[in-house]
Amino acid sequence: MHDYETRLLVYAQLAATAQSRGQLAPRDRFLVQAGMAALQSGSPPLAERCRELILQHNPHHLLHRYVSFQVAAAAADFQAFVRQLDRNHPYERAEHLLLGLGLSGDPSALPSGISPLDQAARLLGSSISDRQPLD
Repeated sequence: MHDYETRLLVYAQLAATAQSRGQLAPRDRFLVQAGMAALQSGSPPLAERCRELILQHNPHHLLHRYVSFQVAAAAADFQAFVRQLDRNHPYERAEHLLLGLGLSGDPSALPSGISPLDQAARLLGSSISDRQPLD
């Protein structure tokens, strides 16, 4: 199994790509998966950033019921939602999709001194948030 920081990077890259194409529903799915990977990698602030981005576009998303991504992750209905996402959109498919886009989730492909967590934070803080949702 790949480490959670790498998963976070892959899902953040896919979310940014979906955003740039105006594909907000897939973007939100990738952001949920990125948020879970962020929590699992010990980065609750990045998970919160994912939640914020989802709710900006879709204020009635399942996440709106919870005060934080961390609280949502502990709830049975949200866990069931994440399991369904993972079944329908497994990590291996995400990696394949990323490669098909000519991108890499391989941390060794990042510039020296940039961790997967740093790159994911950049993507979540700029590539996604700087664009207006294309409703």
